[in-house]
Amino acid sequence: MKLIKYFLLFFSLCLCFNINAQSTNDTIVKKHDVDEIFTSGEKDNLHMWFQDEVDEMNLTGEKEKAYVDIVIYYIPKMRHLRDKDKGYSNREYLVLLDELLLKQNKEMITFLTDEEYLKHLVIFNTLLKSINNKLEEE
Repeated sequence: MKLIKYFLLFFSLCLCFNINAQSTNDTIVKKHDVDEIFTSGEKDNLHMWFQDEVDEMNLTGEKEKAYVDIVIYYIPKMRHLRDKDKGYSNREYLVLLDELLLKQNKEMITFLTDEEYLKHLVIFNTLLKSINNKLEEE
């Protein structure tokens, strides 16, 4: 069961950092052009790091399922902020990303202990620092 949850988490992270969204309309396939932040290798490293960090939280049962479900819900939303058709500047992107993170955190705080919630914040703050560093390189 834990393997399935991590597969779903990995899939969501791939959606956030790797896969272009697609939709089919009759015979026409439309793709969102996404401004990728990380290289494929960097995405793999982030995934492994994220999985290790979540493992260290030692969440059990329903709490782990709720945590993964919330992350899976928000990651694609965060990723699609980088769609080129949105036309957001790096600053606008970071503001909108922060809004989504605040919404995610409001959900997380309802069921995580103080210690678990602090660990969650550390994980996502580290991820945000990585994003900020990559955007500054552009």
